[in-house]
Amino acid sequence: MADPLPQLAVTDTVPELEAKLRSALTGVAFDQLEHVLTSMGARNIGSTLDNSPSEPAPVMAIFGLRRGIFRNDRRVQVFIGMNAERRLGPVTSVETFAK
Repeated sequence: MADPLPQLAVTDTVPELEAKLRSALTGVAFDQLEHVLTSMGARNIGSTLDNSPSEPAPVMAIFGLRRGIFRNDRRVQVFIGMNAERRLGPVTSVETFAK
């Protein structure tokens, strides 16, 4: 049985988010990115793939973490590398900001 995915919390610090994302996303197929993030508690996920010739190709994902019914989501932006086989890793940058 595979280890359960870590859950992202609105109270996580940037280093905590980075560690959780790194452990969950490294080696995951690009096509599974949104599914994995959703399973970790992310919502309203958007992702883009930079068609740069460099490797790893940069992938950017942005998503929200629910703060509560009456408060806006905490937004998280993640930059992830990707290899020629379209497998993710490493997480290169994590930033948070209010929506």
